[in-house]
Amino acid sequence: MSARTRASSPGTQTHYARMIWDLLSQVSASSNARGPDQLYLVPIQISVRMTIDRAACTVWTVAAGNIRMGIYRDNGDIPDGGALLAEGGPQAAVISSKNEVVTPAIQLEPGLYWLALLNNNALCQFISTERNTGTGGTLTARSAAVAFGALPNPCPVTVEEWYAPVGYVRVASIP
Repeated sequence: MSARTRASSPGTQTHYARMIWDLLSQVSASSNARGPDQLYLVPIQISVRMTIDRAACTVWTVAAGNIRMGIYRDNGDIPDGGALLAEGGPQAAVISSKNEVVTPAIQLEPGLYWLALLNNNALCQFISTERNTGTGGTLTARSAAVAFGALPNPCPVTVEEWYAPVGYVRVASIP
C-alpha cells in the first residue's frame, strides 16, 4: 500500500503520522512529569510531501494547565536556530488519549523536523519516551528553558533530554 493510499484512506491519517514517529523512535513509553516552562522537542521524519494541520500529545495526569505545540525546521540534526513553522495553542490540558492542538496547515517536504511541546504545570504528566534513538539512530529529544507563552522563533539553544513527551501530527493531505 502506498503512502498516499494509507494517508488518504478515511480514519487512518493520525495513525499514519504516528507510524512515522514509531519508526523513528522505536521506544518504550512511560508516564513522566514534564516541568513547566520547559520546551520539549522530539525529532520527526517526514518521508513524503504532506500537509499537517494538528499536533497532539497524550496527557496521563493533570491538575490544571495549558499546552502549546509547534513544529520547528531542522538545523543540522538539532532544532537550535531552526525556524518555527507552525504553532498552536494555548489549549487546556485534559487527561485523554490525545490532546490535539490545531496548528495552521503547513506543507512539509521530506526531511527532519522537530515537534515541540510547552506546558505550564509541573503536575502535568505526559506519556513519555525513554532516550532510545532506535537501532543505529543518533537523534535524541531536546529541551530548553522557555517561559510559557508563544513559542520562540527561532528555536533557542537546547540540551539533550532523557525523557520526552510522545508526540503526534495529523496528516491533512498528501498532494
